[in-house]
Amino acid sequence: MLSRELPLYVQHVAHLNQRPVFTQSTLEEARGWFERNTDHEWADILAACALGIKNGRENAAPQEGFDPYFNSRKFAHKPNKLFDTNADGDIYLALIMEEGKWRPDRAHGPEWIAKLTQSESTLAAGNHQ
Repeated sequence: MLSRELPLYVQHVAHLNQRPVFTQSTLEEARGWFERNTDHEWADILAACALGIKNGRENAAPQEGFDPYFNSRKFAHKPNKLFDTNADGDIYLALIMEEGKWRPDRAHGPEWIAKLTQSESTLAAGNHQ
């Protein structure tokens, strides 16, 4: 589900001409991540990326100094990079979740995720026209 839905969503909100890459390596890393984070569902990744895209859009990068949404801005649009690690060994997905303050809970279930992704898709479609 993640390998199908996430690239389609990113393609739509980022106005890409083709679906972003979601490689076999990414799937293997994703499988490992879910084995370590059993409280997350595939839709949590979609929600984290949707929040990353939303936060990056709503909060302009500072001209200088610390950017609180740096990883969201740089990697939420790149499904093939989500499970990669930076020089410090931090997974980009975890950094995006931290920046967006994403935590799965009752208030942020499937309906909330669906509304968020639909809202971002609708906004992207309106801005694209």
